[in-house]
Amino acid sequence: VAGLYLGGFQFMSPLYDFWPSINTGNIEVWDKITFYNLIGALCLVAAVANGCGQKILESRVCQFLGEISFPIYLLHFLIICSLSSALYINLPQSAPYLIANLGVYLAVCCGLGKLFAVWVDQPAIRLSHKAATFLFKEKQAS
Repeated sequence: VAGLYLGGFQFMSPLYDFWPSINTGNIEVWDKITFYNLIGALCLVAAVANGCGQKILESRVCQFLGEISFPIYLLHFLIICSLSSALYINLPQSAPYLIANLGVYLAVCCGLGKLFAVWVDQPAIRLSHKAATFLFKEKQAS
């Protein structure tokens, strides 16, 4: 819980304003938000390493999102700049259409992310493993 709380640290929020800045003398050593986000991340990693939330992270949904996260990272900007912006420009800017645009964006990101993971990412990982095995064996033989 502390990790989630500190990981969401924001300036100008009554939930976080009482936390002190990290200073040495008159010099701010850490940006306040970076420091508390770091502490929150460490708390979350420690919790997961000790088994808390393991079932959630092993769920099919989390496994699927983990599988497509890197392909989505690579593809989402192209989808936003092409499909989503075209829908935004050509449809009325009212809440139902914006929600529909978000739904289309998420569906396309997940679909293309899965295809990219299966056809590009996983073959590239297998190829890199073969290359590493080949290079590692070459060094042992020398």
